[in-house]
Amino acid sequence: MAMKKPHHTIVKAAQKLGLTITMDEDEYIIMNKNVQIAAAATAKMALAEAIAKLESRKKPAKVEVVEAVKTEAPQEYNDDDDDDDDDDDEGDGADSENRSVIKKKYVERYRPNNYTNGDDFAEHLASYITDHVGEGYYKVNVARLKTFAKENGVWDPRYDELNVGMMRMNIGNRCRAKIRRGEEIVWPK
Repeated sequence: MAMKKPHHTIVKAAQKLGLTITMDEDEYIIMNKNVQIAAAATAKMALAEAIAKLESRKKPAKVEVVEAVKTEAPQEYNDDDDDDDDDDDEGDGADSENRSVIKKKYVERYRPNNYTNGDDFAEHLASYITDHVGEGYYKVNVARLKTFAKENGVWDPRYDELNVGMMRMNIGNRCRAKIRRGEEIVWPK
């Protein structure tokens, strides 16, 4: 019995990983740089097997729990990034591991202001919600941030699912909108 051509979504998923799918008489074969890494009765099963093998080959990533943020520069930014393409959101293969998650234009815009937008509100909020935990290190007090947001009517329960930086950014932006509307910001004691 003749084998069916693999579904286009399976082929596309394999291509994103740099893999190719070929068909033999009775199985689908997944190739990585002309080396067979998996084979199975269905293309989907073969791709799953190939992904599992690739994942098991990866070296474990270093996981560091950072409880305090150094105020000098975020770790995500690579000063050697000479890429002029400001609109590139996606990595381009192997080099994507060394690229910043922060677009260059934003780094350049916010670097002079200690990686904030530099307005008075940002400075006041930072001093209100952060605790000094060592020389040059500060930590956001999440309970104080939540209290601040709730007192100002800008807390959304969905923020609990975000990391602290995203919480702070959303709350700050919503408070700035209140300021633009002429509303007063409450600073709980």
